[in-house]
Amino acid sequence: MALLLSPTQSSRAAYVTWPSGHKVQYNTHAEKHVEFADIRACLEQKGPYQTWANQKTGEWYFPCQLPNGKWGTLIAKKASGVYQEMSTYIKEPGTWSRYLQWMHDWGATRFTGPP
Repeated sequence: MALLLSPTQSSRAAYVTWPSGHKVQYNTHAEKHVEFADIRACLEQKGPYQTWANQKTGEWYFPCQLPNGKWGTLIAKKASGVYQEMSTYIKEPGTWSRYLQWMHDWGATRFTGPP
């Protein structure tokens, strides 16, 4: 069983398991963004809406729609079966169309495999 952290806690030794089955280790770097706690809480409650990956960089993107309607994302790299958070923020203006454009611009594609 994973150690569960509150959305505002972080630990380099523990990870959180989202409803989708993804195991995520939080990083204090993400906490510089004002919306990090809301995005983490969204992912912990609902899991990601979709999963995106960039094969060239090895980055994974996990979007979640916040209560205010904006889309936030957690960006991670995967190591030993755990996604290690790199950053968590909203790509303004926070619309789904902007998110899709951002994924296209970064060379990411939708991933449909298991966590």
